[in-house]
Amino acid sequence: MKTTSKVGFYIALIIAFTLIVGACSGESERKYKQRSENEYKAVFGKAASEISQAGYPLARAMTAFAECKTESECSDSAQKFVIEASKYLDLLESKTATLSGLTPPVAFERLHTIYLEQMQKREEGMRLYIQCAQTLRQATCDAADKAWAEQQAMLTPFLDEIERLGTGR
Repeated sequence: MKTTSKVGFYIALIIAFTLIVGACSGESERKYKQRSENEYKAVFGKAASEISQAGYPLARAMTAFAECKTESECSDSAQKFVIEASKYLDLLESKTATLSGLTPPVAFERLHTIYLEQMQKREEGMRLYIQCAQTLRQATCDAADKAWAEQQAMLTPFLDEIERLGTGR
């Protein structure tokens, strides 16, 4: 083989090798991105599901407290509500901390931000509702209602963002 042929052969070999490595690293990058996105969805989904499931006992306790008639019934339901609300608040704080530590994939940044803001407002509402049940001060109960309504209003942008992600808009 002539020297120029050898050089051309090696150049062609290097170019081919570079293209193969580039294609493989691009594939690795896509696989990593997909794995990373799937991991994010798994952690986010688990946290959101646990928060949602924990809301059922809280809702029952909240309803009993709101609908009590006698002083004794109201005292008992207030105590039960404080217990359930405290458990829920602990879970919210834990899951919010977990989610705050995640770096969402770019496509999920807005959803992540909206959800965290809603959960932080929900934490505020829970703290105020606990104080409300413990003190029965109307101003505290009104502030709790306001915070809760604000976090409920954040549900619409959250659902809009889920829809946007689902349709790829």
